[in-house]
Amino acid sequence: MLLGLVALGCNDPDDSNNAGLTPCVGGVYCPGTLVCVGGFCVNDPSMAEGDTGDGDPTGDGDPTGDGDPTGDGDPTGDGDPTTGDGDGDPTTGDGDGDPTTGDGDGDPTGGDCTPACAVGQTCMAGTCEWVCGWSMNAFYACGGVGTDATLTNPIACPNAPLVAGQPCPVGLSYQGCCDENADNWWCEDSVVVFDDCI
Repeated sequence: MLLGLVALGCNDPDDSNNAGLTPCVGGVYCPGTLVCVGGFCVNDPSMAEGDTGDGDPTGDGDPTGDGDPTGDGDPTGDGDPTTGDGDGDPTTGDGDGDPTTGDGDGDPTGGDCTPACAVGQTCMAGTCEWVCGWSMNAFYACGGVGTDATLTNPIACPNAPLVAGQPCPVGLSYQGCCDENADNWWCEDSVVVFDDCI
């Protein structure tokens, strides 16, 4: 490889403003990016062929050659350092950020139920399951299934604040009800009673 020789640009040895310049021979300083080699100011050999001077000799944006140009552990820049699938989920690569089910909803417990579950049911793995319903003892309870077949006792709780230990509101009976969270409420001895079914 030939080093480019520079005949012009060597500063006068008497120049008092040589700060930051490369000293050469005979009191001469090499200007700019030139370096002194064998008594001549020449182009820096390390800048030849592919080295841009930015620490990246290949010019591909990756100075270390590890496939990660930013050095943040995420070679693709999608927030997921392992799979590069764009979801930030290093395990399944299903696009939803949910490392367990891969159902696309970001919900680790299961898919959404469509249509929505009825009162007394909850969505489990994409299926509506009864957790509060009509029991064989003729009242609503955790573990019951369905509603009162006689339609005498609706499953939905009355539209009133329900607070365990407080006086029973109008519409809450001993047969009880199931709320939107599939929890069980009933009135016993004129006091509201609550059972968490989930």
